[in-house]
Amino acid sequence: MMLTRFTKNQLYILAVLIDNVIQLKLGMNHKIKHAVVYGPLDLGGMVYLYIDTTQDKKDVGHLVRYLKQGKEMGQ
Repeated sequence: MMLTRFTKNQLYILAVLIDNVIQLKLGMNHKIKHAVVYGPLDLGGMVYLYIDTTQDKKDVGHLVRYLKQGKEMGQ
């Protein structure tokens, strides 16, 4: 994920496919509200990360590691 750049539409399609499989494996109802799945724990959510958040998080981590190497391009 850290080397890919999907558009919002592509991420939405991936999220629907992934969510359907994961929710089925977890025994969750496929009609569960997104607020419950993606919401914060203190508000009763499941703290399930959305796929574009995961992609951004991995991109930032990759960039920071690259910059910390101290090579010419990183500086």
